[in-house]
Amino acid sequence: MDLTGIPTQVIDWTSNNLPLEWKNFKEHTELIFNGVLNSKDEPTKCTYLLLRVGQKGRDIHKSWNLSADDSKKLDTLYQGYEKHVEPESNSVFKRFLFNNIVQGSNSIEDFITQLRISANDCKFTNQEEMIRDRVVMGVTSSKIREKMLNEGEKLTLDKAIGIAQSYEYAQAQLRSMGEPTNQASVNEVQPRRRGQPAKKGRASHAKGDTVRQKKPAECDRCGSHHKQQDKCPAKGKQCLKCKKHNHFAVKCRTVTKRVGSRRR
Repeated sequence: MDLTGIPTQVIDWTSNNLPLEWKNFKEHTELIFNGVLNSKDEPTKCTYLLLRVGQKGRDIHKSWNLSADDSKKLDTLYQGYEKHVEPESNSVFKRFLFNNIVQGSNSIEDFITQLRISANDCKFTNQEEMIRDRVVMGVTSSKIREKMLNEGEKLTLDKAIGIAQSYEYAQAQLRSMGEPTNQASVNEVQPRRRGQPAKKGRASHAKGDTVRQKKPAECDRCGSHHKQQDKCPAKGKQCLKCKKHNHFAVKCRTVTKRVGSRRR
């Protein structure tokens, strides 16, 4: 069996998340079996598996007292190892991992995705509510957290995502604009000297007239204010609520029905 250039995957039986360690190990070996070892028979694949599980894995295998025929079946070996790691896969430990997830330097989209994946193994009675609470507690920005807390009981997961998403993209817009300049506005009115006639096309300073720029209306796609539609930060982005594109969750018009009790 020529495995030159293919990374070697050996299971770590000391991992503090043994079910995940086994899952990743199994995925790797199945890629090998369906790839370079695809033409090999099942007993050969079982030999490869026992080679990669290490000495402890082989000791576990011996404790099953399998027949010679069963030892040559991949499904039998897979089931045996999965039963061995299953006691480590309990909801208490999964919830511990879930409750320690924080946003860090990740985007809000990546943060939410990580929470959803982790929550699937936690067996929550109300998964949406638990993810919402973790968003509030784990978000990096204290300003975003304050906005969410101000919503009180009205805060839903969709609304929390919308608040965080809008703030994140507003900050990105400010960074793209750079530092404000000291250059005077072209509409700024200059005072004229006494006796000097007012120039045409300009407001008279003596009369106290001022020129004001009209603030752009709130965008119905991203919730911010910008003049050009092609500069909308929501363009090409996926809504975390309805999964459609070109708008944020805070402006999503999709109506969802809330299912489940408030018990946890």
